[in-house]
Amino acid sequence: MDVNQVGQEISKGLSSVGSSSEICLFWIDSWFTCMTKAEWASWAQVFGSLLAVFVAGAIPYWQKWRADKEGFIRARQCLLMQCSLIEQLRRMAVAAGGKPQIVFKPARNLCVNLASMYDEVRLPPLSLRQLAVWRASRENIYRLAELVDRVCGGSMSDDSLIEAIDLLFESSKNQLNDFGIKAKREEEVIWSSANQ
Repeated sequence: MDVNQVGQEISKGLSSVGSSSEICLFWIDSWFTCMTKAEWASWAQVFGSLLAVFVAGAIPYWQKWRADKEGFIRARQCLLMQCSLIEQLRRMAVAAGGKPQIVFKPARNLCVNLASMYDEVRLPPLSLRQLAVWRASRENIYRLAELVDRVCGGSMSDDSLIEAIDLLFESSKNQLNDFGIKAKREEEVIWSSANQ
């Protein structure tokens, strides 16, 4: 076999394969928009792989952002509920007249439930100021439970009870403001803030 015969055999092989049809993007006949099916498949694979890598990297950040947001909302709800509970206890103490023990017995369970809510909150990264406020508000709920125990034990007068509740309410309201939540004395404002 000489060189001519080899060239003829190669040309026969190439002619039997034939030209592969090209598919053009947007029917524009240009070198960068017209490719074979195999080339289009490889480009689709490249873009699909890049998209998959981006999504795989973005999902953990999105999940952390969402968990932090939910933690902050739960922390905010605990603070609002504490302020509302203190306000309700003040109203109950005024309405009970000389026998606050009767109305304050169920309040002990509310204080315990609120304290357990504080324990269940997974805090997002907070500023040092917000973290100090959070810790102080947790201490306030334990002070409130202690106050309710003293009232139920009969060791507090009505005037000192209302004064102690007012001090706790002012402290809770200041903590709400320091945490970034505006609070007023009216219950409607507190509850409307909790439902936002």
